[in-house]
Amino acid sequence: MEIDIRTFALLHLIVQFLIILTVIMGVYLFKKGKIRNHCKIMPAALVVQILTVVFIMTPSMSRYVEGIIPNLLFNIELWVHHIVGLVVILLGGYIYLGFRKKIKFVVNRTKLMKSTFWMWILTFLIGLHLYLMLWLGTWPL
Repeated sequence: MEIDIRTFALLHLIVQFLIILTVIMGVYLFKKGKIRNHCKIMPAALVVQILTVVFIMTPSMSRYVEGIIPNLLFNIELWVHHIVGLVVILLGGYIYLGFRKKIKFVVNRTKLMKSTFWMWILTFLIGLHLYLMLWLGTWPL
C-alpha cells in the first residue's frame, strides 16, 4: 500500500512542529534553571530530528520533487534549508559530545547553543515555507 506523498509531508511537518516546541521548551527549562531537564530534552529532540529527516523528510521530498522542476529561487531555498539543517544536526551533536566530555569545546558554548537554536528555528521556517509552496503548487517567479 502506497502512502500519499502529501500525507508523508504533512506527517513530517507535524513532527517538526512538535520538535520545535520541544526545543523551545528546552530553552525555557534552561532559563528557569532546570538544567537537568534541559539536558534530557535537547538530545531527545535532536535524535527525533535526525530520525524524521532520514525516514520521513528525505523519502517524501525526493519523491515529491520527482518530475517537478521548480525555479531557481525554490532550489536555492531548498539548498539553504538542507545546509542549515545539516549544520544544526552537526552542531547539536557537537554540543552533546562537548557536555558529555567526549570532546573539548573550542568556542563559547553558550553562544554556540544560542546560534544553533536560531539556526534550528530558521531551518523550520524555511521548511515550512517550502512545504507551503509545494502543497499549494506555487513557487516564486
